[in-house]
Amino acid sequence: MGFHIRNAWLPYPRAFLRELVLDVERYPDFIEGCHAIELLSRHETMVWARVTTSYGFSFVSKVVWSLFDISIDSPTFKGHWTFKDEGKGTHVTFAITLVHPSFAQKRFFQWMFPLASKKIFYSFTQRAHILYTEENQR
Repeated sequence: MGFHIRNAWLPYPRAFLRELVLDVERYPDFIEGCHAIELLSRHETMVWARVTTSYGFSFVSKVVWSLFDISIDSPTFKGHWTFKDEGKGTHVTFAITLVHPSFAQKRFFQWMFPLASKKIFYSFTQRAHILYTEENQR
């Protein structure tokens, strides 16, 4: 119940996909339920951001990255993206784990968590397609 993983091969370069995930300021533009992002601090390989949801709650999230992966740490969940060059594209994996859920959170996330992880992953893959297509039409 508290862990979900999504993966896909996408016909885009690893660096492009990695930068797309790291563009946290744009999340409200394409992730359903993400109302606002406030950058609290940015370092060479880390960002702290306050995420405000459309569901009436907010949380602080830490995003840490390297060349091949991105980790997201928040009080509610831990997320992990990996990017592996594969042929003329990239194999992308997104794993998300619910952290220390209360009884109420377990009940709520039991039905919502699988759908949310699917929507998040789909949002990123659709965004990649739109941006990559626009970029290559210039």
